Amino acid sequence: MIETSYPDKTAEIIDLAQYLIRIPSVTACPNERLDEVQRAGEFVYDYMKDHGAEVKYFDGKYPAVFVKFPITNPGSVLLTGHFDVVEPEPDDSQFSPRVEGDYLWGRGSADMKTVVATYLVWMKDALKSGKVFPPISLLLVGNEENGESEAMGTPHVLKLLKEDWN
Repeated sequence: MIETSYPDKTAEIIDLAQYLIRIPSVTACPNERLDEVQRAGEFVYDYMKDHGAEVKYFDGKYPAVFVKFPITNPGSVLLTGHFDVVEPEPDDSQFSPRVEGDYLWGRGSADMKTVVATYLVWMKDALKSGKVFPPISLLLVGNEENGESEAMGTPHVLKLLKEDWN
């Protein structure tokens, strides 16, 4: 479970990253864990929705989540990322994150669940401030490791978003 108060931003981001690392959202292998990819996407959706963002969930074999600030235009800058990971080797112990010194270890910690956690915390804080929001949106996909050729990879979502705004 995600805490509600932290001593600093680093602790908050590490906690959120560890939560995401514990979700074995494996793609790009014969043993894909599509239920876990869905769970990761739903977590991102719920986290941002609960903090006041405008969020759209693109359901499919591989989900995607589009997040924007509550303004009329979706923003001129799009941050992108993914919440899927490649299969662990040799076993699932890599889904038990740990901090050793200055390093967070776990499947996806470097690519890219810590970055996803950073995006989420930053957007949450910007929403909480209630000030003028920057023209930035966020798109996170669940099939980056597969090359995003199947829906709902980045090209598919961008096409759907373009259709929504035309």
